[in-house]
Amino acid sequence: GAKVMLIGTAEGGELKKPTEKIVFEEDLTPEEKAKLLKEKKVEMLPPGMKNLGNTCYMNSCVQCLSSIPDLRTALESYDAPAAQGRDQDTVLTSQFKTVAQMLKGTTEAITPLPFVVALRERFPRFAEMQNGGYMQQDADECMRG
Repeated sequence: GAKVMLIGTAEGGELKKPTEKIVFEEDLTPEEKAKLLKEKKVEMLPPGMKNLGNTCYMNSCVQCLSSIPDLRTALESYDAPAAQGRDQDTVLTSQFKTVAQMLKGTTEAITPLPFVVALRERFPRFAEMQNGGYMQQDADECMRG
């Protein structure tokens, strides 16, 4: 005398296949994820920057500066001169532009090694060594250059 209840869909009301392919967030590359979040106008946290030997001071400065809309716009329109006409300031600016683009185009931490090299060449005090590692620096010193 047991009753069994079946749960389902009546004929004619079957589920339909999705019109768009379902994509899961974990299947996206960091670049695809950043692009999708921008298209959907989702506020996302800025990606991090890897520490390359006491570079947290520089990472902080770069992240702050790259969040300034007018500076981002100026960097986007910046065209570096030909290779033979480049001085250290030009190389540093070009590398900063690249880092700003990398930060804008991903959700993962980036490795700004070419920028660090350019910074240390332009401002040798950031390349000073002590006890086998780069000396500790401050964000204030980095901003003043």
